[in-house]
Amino acid sequence: MHGNITNLSKANMYKISDYLAPCFRSAYPLGLPEEFEFVTVLRMNGSTVTKNWNFWLMQDLNGEEQLAVRLNGESLSLEFTFTTLNKTRETAVFPFLPFLFNSQWHSILLKVNKHSVTLFVDCIMVDSQNTPQRGIVNLDGYTLIGKLKDNPVLAVPFELQSMHIHCDVGRPRTCNDLSARTSVEEAELQRASGPVGPPGPAGVPGIDGVAGERGDDGEDGPAGPDGDAGKLGSAGLPGEPGADVSILFQIIHPLPSISCLSSLAPFLSSLMIV
Repeated sequence: MHGNITNLSKANMYKISDYLAPCFRSAYPLGLPEEFEFVTVLRMNGSTVTKNWNFWLMQDLNGEEQLAVRLNGESLSLEFTFTTLNKTRETAVFPFLPFLFNSQWHSILLKVNKHSVTLFVDCIMVDSQNTPQRGIVNLDGYTLIGKLKDNPVLAVPFELQSMHIHCDVGRPRTCNDLSARTSVEEAELQRASGPVGPPGPAGVPGIDGVAGERGDDGEDGPAGPDGDAGKLGSAGLPGEPGADVSILFQIIHPLPSISCLSSLAPFLSSLMIV
């Protein structure tokens, strides 16, 4: 018998991450009876809740499955697989058990009779199914605990308080194991919690937040006071040359004789101004 089994003490609780009993004969020297009860108290950890894994698996020397108790976190079901007298493999499926797949402690009891299998979870009967008669399990094989269904080499971590196989299916059943586990766990938590300590130092300032959205435009403000007078502007560009007045005058008024020039002086002055 080998693997990784950590004893967490005080509560007789074990954390299982790998377990293999090399031979049936060492674990079950007289073999499995035709009728028996499989009883366990366990708690799944983390991602184990969502995995499809064999809690208890019995293989022959060729690695073929002979009997298994499987917790299928993908379909939230518990499955009991066995080999019939005709060497065929049958599976009794107990579907839709969401109350079982969490990180709480649970008790599981499978009552295996000659032609039926009945499931109890936390001391409450879930269902009973008729089954064909189960064949004899070959003792020359292996027993595995906590292995993935599709890859039995990989272990699945979980916590185990107890696991029993009872040959007397008519024995009285109690829930003392589950209640004891709960009370011990509460006591452990109470011992682990001490007085409240002083407040710690202030943390470092956080980083700036992202910029907010642009706000609405505000109302127009009152008119401001008059500004100061502006500076004197720069001189403008030179204008274009004026028209030739003498040519214009010749076109409109033919030049008079020389004797009349003196009398036309005021008139010419006015033309020059214009």
